[in-house]
Amino acid sequence: MNSIFNSRTILIVEDNQLLSLIEEQIVERLGCKVVGKVPSGEEAVVWFKRLYPDCILIDINLEGKMNGMQVVQRIREQSRIPVIYITGDPELLSQKCKLQKGFTEVIVKPFTGQKLYQSLERIFQKEKVSQFEDLQE
Repeated sequence: MNSIFNSRTILIVEDNQLLSLIEEQIVERLGCKVVGKVPSGEEAVVWFKRLYPDCILIDINLEGKMNGMQVVQRIREQSRIPVIYITGDPELLSQKCKLQKGFTEVIVKPFTGQKLYQSLERIFQKEKVSQFEDLQE
C-alpha cells in the first residue's frame, strides 16, 4: 500500500467490539500497526501515555465517564497528535466542535474503508509536508 502508512501506529478507542475489529482490519490492511484497542475514555488516556501512537481513531460516545471529546481534550494538554473522530451523530459533533477544537478528521458512521484510508492519508501527508517545511527553515 502507500508508503506513508508504513510503520505508523494507531490507537483505536471504540466501545463497540465489532466496529473496533473492523477498524483494526482496515488500518492493518493499509500497512499501519494497531498498538492498542480500548473501549473507554479513561483507558484511552492511560494507553496514550504508554504508547504515544501516531494517530488516534476515537468514537465520540464511549462507555465510562469520559466521552471521546473529553479524552481528546485531556490528550491535547500534552500532545498535538492527529485525531480522527468517529461518530454516528454528525449534528452533535458539529455543535460540540464549535465549543472545542482538537480533531483532525471526522468520519460519520457507517463508513467505508475508503473513507478511513482518505482520512489517514490526509493526516500523514500533511505531517510529511510539515516535516519537509521544517527542514527548509
